[in-house]
Amino acid sequence: MRLIAWLCFILLAATLKYLSWDFQHFNPGIPNDFAFETAGKDETRAIVETWDTSSWGQHSVTTGVKLFTFIDFAYILAYSYILVTLSYDRMQLERHTFLNNLLRLCFPLAILAGLFDVVENILFLFNMEHYDLAGGYISISPFTYTKWTLIAIVALIWLISKIKSLIIR
Repeated sequence: MRLIAWLCFILLAATLKYLSWDFQHFNPGIPNDFAFETAGKDETRAIVETWDTSSWGQHSVTTGVKLFTFIDFAYILAYSYILVTLSYDRMQLERHTFLNNLLRLCFPLAILAGLFDVVENILFLFNMEHYDLAGGYISISPFTYTKWTLIAIVALIWLISKIKSLIIR
């Protein structure tokens, strides 16, 4: 199962990276999805209008960004599973009780990060469709920043555990 998860993770990451590169290649200077995720209401409207009027191959940039977002749903499953698996592996090596408990905390943090990413993607798609409606905009940035904060906490716990294991054997 781990091998399949890693292969899916790598394949999806490579696909998203290629689509991102392709998107920027055809449209240099056009705001990317992260700019949209962290934008305010007025900026969101301007970004979507730019995407609607720009082409990506034979399609609008908006169509490409939607495809990118749907692929990201599968990527969320893969990276959440990988984060939990790596936390479990690190936990099996950790002998210090406090750090072991922190590594256990990584399980729900990784799942929460994935859930925040799912909500982010749903709101992303909603905002793309309803950016021009009065009251149709919902800010994505709190979900984006929370997701990245949770992932950073998981990585920090791993780093502390790894450094401790190198210092104290």
